[in-house]
Amino acid sequence: MPAHQHGMNYTPKVTALDGGTFRVDDMLFHMPGLWELQVDVDINDQSIFYTSKIALK
Repeated sequence: MPAHQHGMNYTPKVTALDGGTFRVDDMLFHMPGLWELQVDVDINDQSIFYTSKIALK
């Protein structure tokens, strides 16, 4: 949560599924406002970083 300079209070659980798909559970957005979802993936010694913003009311 960039405006408050912190993230979630809990660490989400990431589970690898078949075919290079992943499932993320236990994401707790504990307050309204602008959040950033950040994903960092290493594939074949190459790092890919993705950020998406989500506004919660």
